[in-house]
Formats: sequence, C-alpha cells, structure tokens
Amino acid sequence: MDYLAWLTNTHRAEQSLIPPRKEPDSKQHLQDFLVILRDRIHPEVFDQALAGEFFETYGPFDLHQLTDTLDALLSAQPPNLHISFYLNHILEKLMGNKS
Repeated sequence: MDYLAWLTNTHRAEQSLIPPRKEPDSKQHLQDFLVILRDRIHPEVFDQALAGEFFETYGPFDLHQLTDTLDALLSAQPPNLHISFYLNHILEKLMGNKS
C-alpha cells in the first residue's frame, strides 16, 4: 500500500469538507466606513480621499466599534474639526499602539 498517497488523498478529502473562508467585501466595507464618517462629520471637513487612504492603510474596522467610538467622541467634540482629528482618534481607540 502506498501510505503517502493514501495520506495525501485523505488530507485533500478533509480539506474539501472545510468551506472556503469568505473574505469580506472590501469595497463594500470601505463604502460603509465612508458613510459612517460622512454622516457624522461636517461636510466642510469630510475628505473622502484622506478617509479612503486611511482605510486602505489601517482598515478594515469593526463598524459597530467605529460607530460607537465616533459617537462617543462627538458627544464631547464638535463635528467640524479637521478630519485627521477624527481619524487619529479612531486609530488610537480601535488599533491601540499596534500602528
């Protein structure tokens, strides 16, 4: 008996039973991220290009945590500060010192 062939075939059969991991739709996740920011930050300071670059560098984020983080910040700060203020806060709160 060819043990290596049997082992290989058994392994392949087991792997085929495991459903492929579905990657999140990064374009949709980016759009959701932008909507959350756009809905909360004043239009004069919202910068879609800067927010998109931020997401591409540090995202994706848990959108519920993002919403909670921004809502807590905006309960204490006005919505018309430079967008980098909000992005830095998101980075600090959601990523900690990992950046």
